[in-house]
Amino acid sequence: MHLNERQRDLFIVDNDDSSTNNLKRGILKRSFKTSATPPRKEVSFQSFVKAYKILHIKEYSIRQIRNTWYSEDEYKRIKKNMYSCLSSKETSTLLKEEDRFICTRGLEDMSLEGQASRQQRREQARDAVLNAQLLGMKDDEILAHAYAVASIESKRIARLRGIADEQAVHYTFQDESHVARVKGLPVFTPSPTLVAPFAA
Repeated sequence: MHLNERQRDLFIVDNDDSSTNNLKRGILKRSFKTSATPPRKEVSFQSFVKAYKILHIKEYSIRQIRNTWYSEDEYKRIKKNMYSCLSSKETSTLLKEEDRFICTRGLEDMSLEGQASRQQRREQARDAVLNAQLLGMKDDEILAHAYAVASIESKRIARLRGIADEQAVHYTFQDESHVARVKGLPVFTPSPTLVAPFAA
Protein backbone atom coordinates (compact mmCIF):
# COMPACT_ATOMS: atom_id res chain seq x y z
CA MET A 1 0.00 0.00 0.00
CA HIS A 2 1.55 3.31 -1.14
CA LEU A 3 0.63 6.37 0.99
CA ASN A 4 1.73 9.96 0.70
CA GLU A 5 2.82 11.81 3.86
CA ARG A 6 -0.64 13.20 4.72
CA GLN A 7 -2.39 9.89 4.14
CA ARG A 8 0.25 8.08 6.21
CA ASP A 9 -0.35 10.47 9.14
CA LEU A 10 -4.09 9.87 8.95
CA PHE A 11 -3.61 6.11 8.64
CA ILE A 12 -1.37 6.00 11.72
CA VAL A 13 -3.77 8.17 13.71
CA ASP A 14 -6.86 6.21 12.63
CA ASN A 15 -5.32 2.87 13.58
CA ASP A 16 -4.50 3.91 17.14
CA ASP A 17 -7.26 4.27 19.77
CA SER A 18 -5.40 6.31 22.38
CA SER A 19 -7.07 9.54 23.49
CA THR A 20 -4.20 11.77 22.30
CA ASN A 21 -4.40 10.27 18.85
CA ASN A 22 -8.17 10.78 18.82
CA LEU A 23 -7.45 14.45 19.46
CA LYS A 24 -4.84 14.45 16.68
CA ARG A 25 -7.31 12.74 14.35
CA GLY A 26 -9.86 15.49 14.94
CA ILE A 27 -7.25 18.19 14.29
CA LEU A 28 -5.97 16.46 11.16
CA LYS A 29 -9.45 15.89 9.76
CA ARG A 30 -10.39 19.52 10.42
CA SER A 31 -7.21 20.74 8.71
CA PHE A 32 -8.08 18.66 5.65
CA LYS A 33 -11.55 20.18 5.47
CA THR A 34 -10.35 23.78 5.78
CA SER A 35 -7.30 23.63 3.50
CA ALA A 36 -8.27 24.50 -0.07
CA THR A 37 -6.10 23.37 -2.93
CA PRO A 38 -4.54 26.29 -4.80
CA PRO A 39 -5.79 26.86 -8.35
CA ARG A 40 -3.77 25.10 -11.01
CA LYS A 41 -1.52 27.46 -12.95
CA GLU A 42 -1.43 27.19 -16.70
CA VAL A 43 0.64 28.69 -19.48
CA SER A 44 -0.98 29.59 -22.78
CA PHE A 45 0.47 30.81 -26.05
CA GLN A 46 -1.00 33.00 -28.78
CA SER A 47 -1.81 31.11 -31.95
CA PHE A 48 -0.60 34.04 -34.07
CA VAL A 49 2.60 35.88 -33.19
CA LYS A 50 3.69 39.20 -34.71
CA ALA A 51 7.41 39.66 -35.22
CA TYR A 52 9.14 42.96 -35.93
CA LYS A 53 12.52 43.19 -37.59
CA ILE A 54 14.81 45.62 -35.82
CA LEU A 55 18.31 46.70 -36.65
CA HIS A 56 21.25 45.27 -34.77
CA ILE A 57 23.58 47.90 -33.29
CA LYS A 58 26.23 46.94 -35.87
CA GLU A 59 23.79 47.93 -38.62
CA TYR A 60 23.20 51.46 -37.24
CA SER A 61 24.50 54.41 -39.22
CA ILE A 62 26.49 57.14 -37.44
CA ARG A 63 23.44 59.40 -37.60
CA GLN A 64 21.18 56.71 -36.05
CA ILE A 65 23.71 56.18 -33.25
CA ARG A 66 23.79 59.93 -32.52
CA ASN A 67 19.98 60.06 -32.50
CA THR A 68 19.67 57.00 -30.24
CA TRP A 69 22.26 57.55 -27.50
CA TYR A 70 23.37 60.60 -25.56
CA SER A 71 26.90 61.85 -26.04
CA GLU A 72 29.23 62.47 -23.09
CA ASP A 73 28.61 66.23 -23.38
CA GLU A 74 24.84 65.71 -23.34
CA TYR A 75 25.12 63.58 -20.19
CA LYS A 76 27.18 66.31 -18.51
CA ARG A 77 24.59 68.94 -19.46
CA ILE A 78 21.73 66.78 -18.15
CA LYS A 79 23.54 66.23 -14.84
CA LYS A 80 24.39 69.92 -14.52
CA ASN A 81 20.75 70.89 -15.13
CA MET A 82 19.58 68.25 -12.67
CA TYR A 83 21.82 69.51 -9.85
CA SER A 84 20.94 73.10 -10.67
CA CYS A 85 17.25 72.22 -10.51
CA LEU A 86 17.64 70.43 -7.16
CA SER A 87 19.72 73.25 -5.73
CA SER A 88 17.11 75.83 -6.74
CA LYS A 89 14.31 73.78 -5.19
CA GLU A 90 16.24 73.15 -1.94
CA THR A 91 17.31 76.74 -1.42
CA SER A 92 13.94 78.15 -2.62
CA THR A 93 15.68 80.82 -4.68
CA LEU A 94 13.03 80.59 -7.38
CA LEU A 95 10.08 82.89 -7.80
CA LYS A 96 6.72 81.16 -7.51
CA GLU A 97 6.14 81.53 -11.26
CA GLU A 98 9.53 79.95 -12.11
CA ASP A 99 8.95 77.12 -9.62
CA ARG A 100 5.99 75.88 -11.68
CA PHE A 101 8.30 75.11 -14.59
CA ILE A 102 10.73 72.95 -12.63
CA CYS A 103 9.91 69.29 -12.16
CA THR A 104 12.02 67.28 -9.70
CA ARG A 105 10.06 64.01 -9.96
CA GLY A 106 12.53 61.13 -10.02
CA LEU A 107 15.23 63.22 -8.35
CA GLU A 108 13.96 62.85 -4.76
CA ASP A 109 16.82 60.55 -3.76
CA MET A 110 19.39 62.91 -5.28
CA SER A 111 18.66 65.75 -2.83
CA LEU A 112 20.61 65.91 0.44
CA GLU A 113 17.51 65.00 2.45
CA GLY A 114 16.60 62.21 0.02
CA GLN A 115 20.12 60.76 0.05
CA ALA A 116 20.20 60.71 3.86
CA SER A 117 16.78 59.05 4.06
CA ARG A 118 17.66 56.45 1.43
CA GLN A 119 21.00 55.67 3.10
CA GLN A 120 19.27 55.22 6.47
CA ARG A 121 16.69 52.80 4.99
CA ARG A 122 19.45 50.81 3.27
CA GLU A 123 21.44 50.53 6.49
CA GLN A 124 18.36 49.37 8.41
CA ALA A 125 17.70 46.62 5.87
CA ARG A 126 21.35 45.54 5.84
CA ASP A 127 21.53 45.56 9.66
CA ALA A 128 18.40 43.42 9.89
CA VAL A 129 20.05 40.71 7.78
CA LEU A 130 23.37 40.95 9.64
CA ASN A 131 21.59 40.75 13.01
CA ALA A 132 19.69 37.66 11.87
CA GLN A 133 22.99 36.07 10.81
CA LEU A 134 24.55 36.97 14.18
CA LEU A 135 21.69 35.11 15.88
CA GLY A 136 22.77 32.02 13.93
CA MET A 137 20.08 32.09 11.26
CA LYS A 138 21.41 30.65 8.03
CA ASP A 139 18.20 29.84 6.17
CA ASP A 140 17.94 32.01 3.05
CA GLU A 141 14.17 32.37 3.45
CA ILE A 142 14.50 33.67 7.03
CA LEU A 143 17.16 36.17 5.95
CA ALA A 144 15.00 37.27 3.01
CA HIS A 145 12.06 37.73 5.39
CA ALA A 146 14.20 39.84 7.75
CA TYR A 147 15.19 42.03 4.80
CA ALA A 148 11.58 42.28 3.58
CA VAL A 149 10.33 43.39 6.99
CA ALA A 150 13.11 45.98 7.32
CA SER A 151 12.43 47.39 3.85
CA ILE A 152 8.66 47.90 4.30
CA GLU A 153 9.12 51.69 4.52
CA SER A 154 10.96 51.77 1.18
CA LYS A 155 8.16 49.75 -0.42
CA ARG A 156 5.55 52.12 1.04
CA ILE A 157 7.37 55.17 -0.34
CA ALA A 158 7.75 53.54 -3.77
CA ARG A 159 4.05 52.63 -3.78
CA LEU A 160 3.01 56.19 -2.88
CA ARG A 161 5.27 57.61 -5.58
CA GLY A 162 3.75 55.21 -8.09
CA ILE A 163 0.25 56.35 -7.15
CA ALA A 164 1.36 59.99 -7.43
CA ASP A 165 2.81 59.29 -10.89
CA GLU A 166 -0.44 57.66 -11.95
CA GLN A 167 -2.32 60.73 -10.77
CA ALA A 168 0.07 62.96 -12.70
CA VAL A 169 -0.74 61.08 -15.89
CA HIS A 170 -4.47 61.44 -15.24
CA TYR A 171 -3.93 65.11 -14.40
CA THR A 172 -2.18 65.58 -17.73
CA PHE A 173 -5.18 64.28 -19.66
CA GLN A 174 -8.07 65.23 -17.36
CA ASP A 175 -9.39 68.13 -15.34
CA GLU A 176 -7.57 68.71 -12.02
CA SER A 177 -10.82 68.18 -10.05
CA HIS A 178 -10.79 64.45 -10.91
CA VAL A 179 -7.41 63.89 -9.26
CA ALA A 180 -7.47 62.55 -5.70
CA ARG A 181 -4.69 63.37 -3.25
CA VAL A 182 -2.31 60.70 -1.96
CA LYS A 183 -1.78 60.84 1.79
CA GLY A 184 1.89 61.00 2.68
CA LEU A 185 3.20 62.56 -0.54
CA PRO A 186 2.47 65.86 -2.25
CA VAL A 187 0.44 65.67 -5.45
CA PHE A 188 2.82 65.85 -8.39
CA THR A 189 2.14 68.85 -10.61
CA PRO A 190 3.58 68.23 -14.06
CA SER A 191 5.72 70.89 -15.62
CA PRO A 192 4.10 72.61 -18.64
CA THR A 193 7.18 71.62 -20.63
CA LEU A 194 6.40 67.96 -19.92
CA VAL A 195 2.74 68.36 -20.85
CA ALA A 196 3.43 70.28 -24.07
CA PRO A 197 4.43 67.29 -26.27
CA PHE A 198 1.08 65.62 -25.55
CA ALA A 199 -0.96 68.74 -26.23
CA ALA A 200 -0.39 68.61 -29.99
